[in-house]
Amino acid sequence: AYFNNKNQAFGATTSYAGLPIDRNANRVEAYIKPSLAFDLDLENYGHLYGKASSVSGLTRGSTDGVGVTRDNPEDNDWDDGYVGWKKSGVFSGDPDSLVDFSVGRQLLRVGTGFLIGGGHYSQGHEATYWIAPRLAFDESAVFRTTYENFHADVFHLRTRLDIDVVDFREKLTLDGINVQYDVPEVGGIGLTS
Repeated sequence: AYFNNKNQAFGATTSYAGLPIDRNANRVEAYIKPSLAFDLDLENYGHLYGKASSVSGLTRGSTDGVGVTRDNPEDNDWDDGYVGWKKSGVFSGDPDSLVDFSVGRQLLRVGTGFLIGGGHYSQGHEATYWIAPRLAFDESAVFRTTYENFHADVFHLRTRLDIDVVDFREKLTLDGINVQYDVPEVGGIGLTS
């Protein structure tokens, strides 16, 4: 991605976070994200699946509007790394019913991702602040089930906020449940707690 910003941060020389920024900025962000996934059919016992991915990213040029990516950073790190088991047709009368359990470093997105949509965002030494290729939660356990128009997720998630430019390191833990009921051709309703 190429960014050309004029008067970013409303023309200020420091961001709302108090970090120095370039008022007029030209910046390039790029990454590659190779991955390896598997899905092993266990016949009557469902599927065993998993994925591993890594991200190599860099930023070149001026700062972003917050000032957390500067000095041309680049980084290589793991993103996904999880295993899971799923089985369909588990509830009588619904061949599309499903149970699914997975653990490890993975992404969980609830709905459109407005409330829960990513477990790690790139910043500082990781580069790629705006295109954000790192999405997996650092630690997760997710149970999903679907039956007819009903869907539920029960989850334990732990994310990492590691902003080296302001010396902020925090791990946020989130345990919860998401329940959705879809009405065909109308929409749906959901509750996340």
